[in-house]
Amino acid sequence: MIISISLGSSKAGLTLEAMLINPNGSNNGSAITTGFVAIGDGNYVLDTAVTQSFQGIIKIYESGQTVVLAIASINPTVLASAGLDNVAVEGMNIRQAISVMSAVLTGRLSIAGNDVTIKAIDDAATTRVVATTTATGERTAVTITVPS
Repeated sequence: MIISISLGSSKAGLTLEAMLINPNGSNNGSAITTGFVAIGDGNYVLDTAVTQSFQGIIKIYESGQTVVLAIASINPTVLASAGLDNVAVEGMNIRQAISVMSAVLTGRLSIAGNDVTIKAIDDAATTRVVATTTATGERTAVTITVPS
């Protein structure tokens, strides 16, 4: 995890430490003493490992001191494709639904007779939606093809 820390120019050149703090206020593990890089004018970058399941805050302080200089929220729960696959909407997972919505909004559209065909935005060979319409444009049937 990469965390940017801006402390102001009066805090340039410090040796920093960090501590993960659980939502109940207790420390999580031991102090983080490595991974800090000063990038100038009191700005730093912290590159550290945080478990995927940790949620809480990280507090930053000068090494050997107790005064907190900065805090940041940490919620590494990410809507990765695996997470999105667990949320169902009308028989599709969220990732699949977004794929269909993206195609409808920006995909290549073709009309042949009463059929409207919409291609995937990232692959013109893949059909995402076929809608059969009446002469007045009412949809009478819609077929959706979702990615696996």
